[in-house]
Amino acid sequence: APLDSPELGGAGLSPDENVVLLEELNKRGVLLFLEDAALALRTALLDWGSEAQRDRLVRPLAEGLLAVWKQRSVGGHPLDPDAIDLTAVPDADGYILSGQATFSGSGPSPMWLCTLALFESDSPGQPVAASFLMSPTLDGIEIATPRTLADDAFARVSFDRVWVPRSDLLGDEGGVVMQAAVSRATGADLPTTLE
Repeated sequence: APLDSPELGGAGLSPDENVVLLEELNKRGVLLFLEDAALALRTALLDWGSEAQRDRLVRPLAEGLLAVWKQRSVGGHPLDPDAIDLTAVPDADGYILSGQATFSGSGPSPMWLCTLALFESDSPGQPVAASFLMSPTLDGIEIATPRTLADDAFARVSFDRVWVPRSDLLGDEGGVVMQAAVSRATGADLPTTLE
């Protein structure tokens, strides 16, 4: 987290220092260490997360202490609801998620999963997407571990009527917090940043 303040667990670098860092990492072919699910999640938490989510997660994410897997591309802009294979149904103080999605992230197993799911909206034929940040240990979640040595491999995650607490919702119902994060290509903004 080179630009984040030290209070948030970052390095507190100036924009000029950050450009130097990006150039050096890029020359060595390791820029991907700064382009991960944790970066997208920190940004989402700072903008849309609850105070409890920010207090619990922003600093550990910036310090690289949490392995986060995010749902892979679910379409472009605007968001394509047909590309989202998870559904969310409100249930008491939470939601029931069902379906499958493809995830990727650092490490052999996640500590957190970031995903999108569709709600049925009041308007027929107009589903609404919402973002969730949840523990992979919830009952009904099954991760099909890929058979590869690659650190950032894709894994298929199944949600079989998984009850997710309301506190795991990022932003509001209908707010698409993760849309840009899940569809952005790794390192896609590097040329602009270096310029």
